[in-house]
Amino acid sequence: MNNISNLHSIKIKSENCVGCTNCLRVCPTEAIRIKNGTAIIKDLKCIDCGECIKHCPHLASWAQSDDLRIISNYDYRILILPSSFNGIDFLDIEPETIFKRIFALGFNEIWEEGIGAELYLLQTEKWLEMNAKKRPLISTSCPSVIRLLQVSFPTLIPNISPINAPKDLLAFFIREQRRDIKNLGVFYLAPCPARVTSVRNTQGLKKSPIDGVFDSKDLYRRIIKNNIISEGKIFKAGRIGLSTGTIGGEGAFLKEKRVIKIDGIREVKNFIEKLEEEKVPPFDFLEAWACPTGCTGGILLPVNNISIASYELEMSEKQRTNDFSSDIDTPKLYESLSKKTVFLDSKIKPRPQYFLAEDVTTAAKIMEKTKLIYSRLPKIDCGSCGAPSCYAFAEDVAKKEAKLIECIFLGKKSTKKNKQEKKSAME
Repeated sequence: MNNISNLHSIKIKSENCVGCTNCLRVCPTEAIRIKNGTAIIKDLKCIDCGECIKHCPHLASWAQSDDLRIISNYDYRILILPSSFNGIDFLDIEPETIFKRIFALGFNEIWEEGIGAELYLLQTEKWLEMNAKKRPLISTSCPSVIRLLQVSFPTLIPNISPINAPKDLLAFFIREQRRDIKNLGVFYLAPCPARVTSVRNTQGLKKSPIDGVFDSKDLYRRIIKNNIISEGKIFKAGRIGLSTGTIGGEGAFLKEKRVIKIDGIREVKNFIEKLEEEKVPPFDFLEAWACPTGCTGGILLPVNNISIASYELEMSEKQRTNDFSSDIDTPKLYESLSKKTVFLDSKIKPRPQYFLAEDVTTAAKIMEKTKLIYSRLPKIDCGSCGAPSCYAFAEDVAKKEAKLIECIFLGKKSTKKNKQEKKSAME
């Protein structure tokens, strides 16, 4: 699953793109270029934060997910719903009817991801108690944040929690519980592109326990249009699990620890820069979300107002009678979970070494050339060259992915110089 084509789920519809540079300017990792009037994505730099989708007025950026029809390849099908699902406004459709309509699409069981979050938080609390020296611990809940560390802050990768993200932890747990079922399919409903990619291109896992991942907006449309209902088993999270659908849920559970909570990819990046420079006070746990307000701000959710979605989720949380799931005894079960269920099984590796060159010597030469080229540029980051900044453009030129003449300021100087030379020659 971990090949170059699966590095990100965000794609560009070239027929829709007009080269307006909106996406170019908002990408936090400078992963976008404009070439021949069309945006292109640099695979190794994209972290699937969804900012380009959010800011594209032409619907040129989109996220590729699986077709729902793939569930027909499995005899028994389980769908994991993100906690933010409870923040979606389904008009006047009752919650139980919503579940019944999902069952009618072909699923046998529905599990709320919040159950995985409960297991995740219990394991995190235990890990923090037993590993006092490793600080801060960075949550694995947001895959876009993990990819940001891989791309821009590799020195902080050792601080990433060794515990599986809630959806993966839950999927492993479900497979353990349903191990007697042959041809079992476990699926996930994604609130954002990063969650889609985390299934197709795993980080810290050799193989995802999830067989397919679907777009929340697509499922929403099916639920609204489909009047057919069916029955199935539902496993709901408690208040604690449901609260993790928005920022602060993890921190509230770990209230005895020093927790910093931050949302929005720009704010996250700015904070992590300070963290890398050791310009922040000591703390134990970082709860960071690329989307504003956390998963309720996911770009794939059919939500018109993020604040209302967060409010709806909070109301759903208050309606739950128990802190933990009443369907699964999470406080008792988490102690007996296997290591495979709980912990990542492979190292999360940085991506930067692949940006300039695969060998250090060549990379060093390109870096020196980049600095030299950058010294000649106007340093105004206008984006006219198709790169997000002058330094990014210099790097592209050094790697022979762009030509220096594409800088309009240097192009004007060159044109002016040629005219002067022709004039002098004529005289």
